[in-house]
Amino acid sequence: MPGGIGTEEEIWDALGKSYLSTYSGSDDNAIKQVILVNINGHYDSFMTRLDDMIASGYASAEARKMVKIVSTGEEVLQALDQLYEDGPEQIHGMIGNISNKKQQPKP
Repeated sequence: MPGGIGTEEEIWDALGKSYLSTYSGSDDNAIKQVILVNINGHYDSFMTRLDDMIASGYASAEARKMVKIVSTGEEVLQALDQLYEDGPEQIHGMIGNISNKKQQPKP
């Protein structure tokens, strides 16, 4: 969801950690994805900055795959369904601490 400076810092932090773990040779080197709900174009400039980093060689094209842009709550659920084998219901369990089952992203 759109937010201020703290929200953007947290997004960059999540992307940075995922990006570095992908190339560090860690056991958990699958590409993680950040889903941004781009209401009223709030994250357009964020994506422009990321694309500029890639074009300038400061990030690889893989970094772009780590960000999914959506516009509605329904699209968030669809994106989660694509990422997780058991669909959005599995995520709701994770968020509410209902399920202790380890979640596995789809390959």
